[in-house]
Amino acid sequence: MKSLIPIINSLNGKEKRLLKKFFSIQSNGEEKKKLQLFTLILDKKVKTDEDAAKILYEGGSPNSAYSHVKRRLKKDILNFILFQDTSQRDVAKRIQAEVSCAKMSLQGKLLIQRGIYEEGEKLLKKALQLAEQFELYTDIVNVKNLLRTTVGYRKGADAYMEYSNNMSFYVEELDKWLKVRQYSYEIALPNEFYANKKVEYKERGAQMMKELEEMSRNNTSDRFTFWYYIARIYYHNIIHDFESSRDYGHELLEILNSGSIMFSKPSIATIHKDLASAYMNIGNHEKAIEHAQLSVDNFSGGMVNELRSLEYLFFAHLRNKDYIAAMSIVEKGLVHRQINSGNRLTKARWLFFRANLEYLEGDFGRAAKSLSTNEHIAKDKSGWYLGYKLLQMMIHIEENDLFLIDYQIKNFNSLLSRKKTENIQRAKVISKVIRLFMKARGNFEETFKLAKKEIDALSEGKEELFWDPVSYEVIRFDEWLRFKWEEKRRRRGVSS
Repeated sequence: MKSLIPIINSLNGKEKRLLKKFFSIQSNGEEKKKLQLFTLILDKKVKTDEDAAKILYEGGSPNSAYSHVKRRLKKDILNFILFQDTSQRDVAKRIQAEVSCAKMSLQGKLLIQRGIYEEGEKLLKKALQLAEQFELYTDIVNVKNLLRTTVGYRKGADAYMEYSNNMSFYVEELDKWLKVRQYSYEIALPNEFYANKKVEYKERGAQMMKELEEMSRNNTSDRFTFWYYIARIYYHNIIHDFESSRDYGHELLEILNSGSIMFSKPSIATIHKDLASAYMNIGNHEKAIEHAQLSVDNFSGGMVNELRSLEYLFFAHLRNKDYIAAMSIVEKGLVHRQINSGNRLTKARWLFFRANLEYLEGDFGRAAKSLSTNEHIAKDKSGWYLGYKLLQMMIHIEENDLFLIDYQIKNFNSLLSRKKTENIQRAKVISKVIRLFMKARGNFEETFKLAKKEIDALSEGKEELFWDPVSYEVIRFDEWLRFKWEEKRRRRGVSS
């Protein structure tokens, strides 16, 4: 049921009506059960297999008959989706071309297998023309190979050579496209999926960019250009050259808006998300909010990419110290269609964002409770659990509970000792400052004397001590500690 419900929910109104009509035409018992199950899911009357089986089989539990009906229903819907006209949906022209090319290639191949050579060749040549127009190198190579080994072999050497023409060029272009896409994803990984970046990505990224730069010198492909720019944006994020990352982002927007075959709303949305990140690191939070909102607006509603962009919009408002706007984004995130799909850490991360906002708004008890009930974040291996433990200690420091701080700092250090490849230097320095805070018996004045070097290093944020505005350190520790110190000084009437 988990896989069937999202598929049915993805159908538009016209598709739902056509499927209901198709199922209602059939008269046998199984077809009626399929229609009944389809209608129950459409009307949101069932959420589990148990609920559906009780209705379909009058109180029965999921059995082989029910499983068969569900399996056939899923298969029928997938076959139906395959032959829908993608041009009628909000789909990028490039994606429409990929789907159309795949359909025509398959249809042409099936016709040739039936001995209908001329019609099969026409379809394959039409698919080839579309593939060449949109630089679909995989399809070009496959269709040309199919044409030369079927039609070409049948018609003779001239036809065979005609369809073999430029094959090596397209194989080379395919290899370049696969490599630039692979490298861009590898460089993007620490930006997208790790709350604390792995050290080796910087060196590996430099090697990959050197290769891509060499490949770009003779490039005329829109696809290569797009992914090369994406790799540039992410690589300059890794090396903390955010001005260059910003500039490459704006250049790529201009390229896409100048007739590139790579233009699509999701592509535009991706670049706006990356620009939001660059502007946050530069410190221009208003521009970060602008681009994060454009990213959300350009991604399809209810999809996982929209949820990821909402995360950037949350951080942009947070860095702008607009906690009301940030909390409204958190509430949107927590009811998003994709919040419970797949990775449980997704919801755990959003609950962690809410706990940070509760703390910033002064509701320490509520923040502590939110942390204590967020069980899944403890299983995180990408870095967010470090932030969870850090916020716990900040709450205990707020409450001046030295016993719990001592207990938590030991757990924090144990957690750090298990991190072998990640950049945890900033977390280690934070840990040292908290230990010195304990040594000073919770005295902020004394802590700033004992830990001046460490606190200054955290504030400068150079190299491995860099602070990432979209990382597990949701509340920047050195700024928070300085604020708390100055707050206590003001209460005692001491000027800064």
